[in-house]
Amino acid sequence: MSIETITEEYKIRNGITADLTDYDLKLIKSIKNLREGYANELSKRKCSIYLKEQMVVSVFDKNSKEKESKKAETKSKMKTELTICEAVQMNGNPCKAKAKDGGKFCGRHCKK
Repeated sequence: MSIETITEEYKIRNGITADLTDYDLKLIKSIKNLREGYANELSKRKCSIYLKEQMVVSVFDKNSKEKESKKAETKSKMKTELTICEAVQMNGNPCKAKAKDGGKFCGRHCKK
């Protein structure tokens, strides 16, 4: 974009009919540099390619069902084995961290 088109756009958006001040001119130059920078970055980006027809592969469907069932099993195990630290903090509030496996306290409150 040229400075003239940005200047006209700036005048229309801000309702300016008189001459532009030095501040306005600096702002217009900044807008031009910003737009050029965005255009350069956009040209460097990689593009995504979209296919007209969807590809269906049965291998992915089988794997996703197996993964979903494994995730559900691990979530149910985690819910049953989750314990909260029994320590009391210095301010009197109970600790809200997870207890270590097989212990009563979290990593901050267990003896080292």
